[in-house]
Amino acid sequence: MCANQTSGIRSVLSKLKDWGRAWGWTLALPALILSFASLWVATSSYHIARRGVVPSVVATGTRLKATPDSNLYTLEVYFQKDGKEDATGITLAAGTINLATKETKPLASEKFARLSTGWGASTARLPIRKADLLNFLVICISYNDDSGDTLASDVTFYTVPDRPPVLNGSDAVPMSAPAEERETLSSGFSCTKLAK
Repeated sequence: MCANQTSGIRSVLSKLKDWGRAWGWTLALPALILSFASLWVATSSYHIARRGVVPSVVATGTRLKATPDSNLYTLEVYFQKDGKEDATGITLAAGTINLATKETKPLASEKFARLSTGWGASTARLPIRKADLLNFLVICISYNDDSGDTLASDVTFYTVPDRPPVLNGSDAVPMSAPAEERETLSSGFSCTKLAK
């Protein structure tokens, strides 16, 4: 009885081996494709989840203030940091640009060592010469994440108000540039033009 069971097991194993040779790649190929698809989804999910971790520093608005010196304004730039990692080596640069001629002038810049997790909105106060202002302001922000990778936020353009600020009176609030003007201003623009 044992001899018959052994030959039966051998017969089944032999048939299974022959079937595996004949159909193995047919079954392995879909499994391989499914494995690669799962790996791609897992990698994509990691990158999506990482977006909330990596710091993001963006300009949220500007304001021009008059000063006792009639030749100077104070440009306040409001910005905020999002993300779970700290932002380090932050450089905020302000410039001005003429829409018609694309003439660009750097106005001022400020550096910050670190914006930590939980840090909300911040303000940079930059002294600028009144005579240097053209018809648009441009703000560039660059920074590093915890791993040392250099990041940069989108360049923001603001329309310089027609009405100047008044000392001990009203401030001038530059508005975000309209989309069609923003497209013209950003064409060929680089934040390296604001390096002083």
